[in-house]
Amino acid sequence: VALRSPDHGVWNFKGAGNYRAVSEAFLFNPAGAWVSTQRITQAIDLAPNSNTFTSNASVEFFDTLGNTTSTGCATAVATRME
Repeated sequence: VALRSPDHGVWNFKGAGNYRAVSEAFLFNPAGAWVSTQRITQAIDLAPNSNTFTSNASVEFFDTLGNTTSTGCATAVATRME
C-alpha cells in the first residue's frame, strides 16, 4: 500500500470552456520512502450554462529515475453542489 502526497500542478484555458490540467503526486511506501510519481493529464470541458463538466484523463506512473512503469486512463463527470 502506497501513501500519496497532495497533487501539485498547473491548468490552462484552451478556449470555449475547455481547459487542460496536469498534476503530479508523490507515492511513498509504508516506511516513508519515495517509490514513484503519479502524473494526471486532463482535458476538461465545462458545459455552457449548466454547472457541469466532463474530464478525460491519462494517468502515468514513474519510478524514482523517471521511467514509465504503468499508464491508464480515466473519465469524470461532475455537477456543482449548491
